[in-house]
Amino acid sequence: MEERIFNILKSRGLSENTIKNYLSVLKAFKKVVGKEVWEASFDDIAKFLSNLSPQSRYAYTIALKTILKLLNKPEHSMLKIPKKVQRKYTIIDEDKIREMCQNTYIENPKLAVAIALGYELALRVSEIVNLKLFDIDFESWTVTVERIKSKRVYRLPIVSEWVKELLVKYVSTHPRHTEYLIWSRKKPYKYSVATMSNLISKALKRYGYDKARPHDLRHSRATNLLRMGLDIRALQIFLGHSSISQTEIYTHLTEVDLRKMIENVYRR
Repeated sequence: MEERIFNILKSRGLSENTIKNYLSVLKAFKKVVGKEVWEASFDDIAKFLSNLSPQSRYAYTIALKTILKLLNKPEHSMLKIPKKVQRKYTIIDEDKIREMCQNTYIENPKLAVAIALGYELALRVSEIVNLKLFDIDFESWTVTVERIKSKRVYRLPIVSEWVKELLVKYVSTHPRHTEYLIWSRKKPYKYSVATMSNLISKALKRYGYDKARPHDLRHSRATNLLRMGLDIRALQIFLGHSSISQTEIYTHLTEVDLRKMIENVYRR
């Protein structure tokens, strides 16, 4: 049945990452409830979801509702998707990220470059680990990236001089036994998303960002670019968003910054 679900989800055009997440929801459900979701009653499903955190409940409900609908199970119509709980973002100044990368490079060049490019190009962790050496054009200073969600390929510019310097130094010592930019010694010679996420999270914590997630590098880059005056339409293209509404969250973040700045002026 799992293989059938995999094939159905794939035929609907869902990304490999989304399919993997949906299948992990099925495994989690079976582990907790003791039966497959398509064998469970609506009460079983409701009880399972009620014990999750609000953020997890939102994602798990979407996954279960989608799978039940594809399997023509009537329970899907009774599942109501809860309101999404907005995560709190940690926005990091570029100076802090530059300092973090330059210091980290001494002990772990691969991690330093992963963080630097994750920020500079606003990459998701899955996009970082899939970067290949030949994706980088050192003449035009552009990087070819396939955005995981949209499946569209973009040529993104590297404009920060400190990132260029870090990358040139790193590439000069690349072992060339693999095409992956952030290489591993073991086949398939690249880091898993989970391992890289863990490494980046630990690096952020070492610099005092205890609540920051790897994805906050992407949020930080987007917010910092808006603060510098980048047009939101250009930001939409840069981030690979299919809709401008996805990008508008960053205008809300900068509005909060503006409020704080005005309030600080009044306090003085």
